[in-house]
Amino acid sequence: MPYKEHTFIWSIEDPSWISALSSTQRIQAIQTWMQTFCQRYPNVDLIDVVNEPLHTRPAYAEDLGGNGTTGWDWVIKSFEYARQYCPNAKLLINDYNIVAYE
Repeated sequence: MPYKEHTFIWSIEDPSWISALSSTQRIQAIQTWMQTFCQRYPNVDLIDVVNEPLHTRPAYAEDLGGNGTTGWDWVIKSFEYARQYCPNAKLLINDYNIVAYE
């Protein structure tokens, strides 16, 4: 049976303690979470890397590159980290109502 991880980055479900960390500590926490998950479940099939980026943005988005040159650098960096730690998983964005999004 395929296994899908939901989700690494989702601002609505951010732990409250992450806002008290420095930028460097937040990045380390994100990387540790991804690395630990992928070490524990090395054969995971699918991962929602970022959840609902069209609707919400994490408070630490700037730590991940903010809008940057693409407007979505924080999402790209999230995927880069996920790929680094989970090289064999299919990486996804999970969002809803994208057809009606303006």
